[in-house]
Amino acid sequence: MDALLGFEVLMYLNMYYYPVFAISNIGMCAAKYTSTVFPTPDIGQDACVQVGLTLSELLKLILFRKFREQREGCSVATALLLTAISVLALLYVFLIQNPVLKLEYGLDIVMFMLLVTELIYGQLVCNNWDFKQNYCPLRDFPSFRETEVGEWNIS
Repeated sequence: MDALLGFEVLMYLNMYYYPVFAISNIGMCAAKYTSTVFPTPDIGQDACVQVGLTLSELLKLILFRKFREQREGCSVATALLLTAISVLALLYVFLIQNPVLKLEYGLDIVMFMLLVTELIYGQLVCNNWDFKQNYCPLRDFPSFRETEVGEWNIS
């Protein structure tokens, strides 16, 4: 099984799920902010985490789409870093944020499962990365240079 193909499929799935997730999270945060029924003492901190999560996912999707053809290794590594940030934000929602709406739990669980699967497949891609091919993400470093036969030597 090709791990890079699986990772790209998960990114496309995330691309279609992201608008639903972003709009509903922003709407629920606004509803909590204006609600007098639910006491939300840390609404400012909760809103910052939600905005950070939304922007992190948006940045991940944009950067991955833009650089996946030219710099596959860097695009996967960047996507993994931003996915880890999103997972930490979701863990904040599950463990610290109070109150959490049932709809918010449902949407965040789906997003959490998608992101954990992305982390697993992304780790498989990084573990199987072949640095001898022409799309080596480290080729611009001064310590790496190409020989006449196309192999990479470390100086």
